[in-house]
Amino acid sequence: MCRFRLVVLGGIGCLMLFGCVSPSMHSERIDVVYNPELVKNCTLKSEGRYTALGEKNALTMAKNATAERGGNVLLVVAINRADPVTTDVQGKIYTCEARR
Repeated sequence: MCRFRLVVLGGIGCLMLFGCVSPSMHSERIDVVYNPELVKNCTLKSEGRYTALGEKNALTMAKNATAERGGNVLLVVAINRADPVTTDVQGKIYTCEARR
């Protein structure tokens, strides 16, 4: 738990020094959904919590993780302010067939 906090605090420090989280090349193609019905016929790959300065950066981190894990859809389960400067995005990563 302590190690996790150090990683998060280190990441926050980097963000404060260097600005926003950059989207990866493949994360631009990730669909972000909020309705679980949209992924009912998809395959769950992973899930996680992504913490960053602000909602936009946390969502970018989640989309990057989705692309890295081979998913193409991110189901956002919850968005919470962790403290006055950071936001947590809890999400599930899915692989879904291409929509026609």
